[in-house]
Amino acid sequence: MMADTPVTEAEYLDRLHRAATVKLDSIDRACLRESDPEKLAGLFAMRLVILRERAAVEAEQSRRRA
Repeated sequence: MMADTPVTEAEYLDRLHRAATVKLDSIDRACLRESDPEKLAGLFAMRLVILRERAAVEAEQSRRRA
């Protein structure tokens, strides 16, 4: 088991941003392989949610840097 290490809010936001980007890349690859319209619609919906989450993280990062 790993010990909890303190993380600054800036580091936390960076990690969230990286995680969202990895998720988006994974969904993009899945979209390229998928041919079922219903599954594609679900993937696009998930992509939209993650894009919104990442945009919120980016906005918070910008606010903190200002």
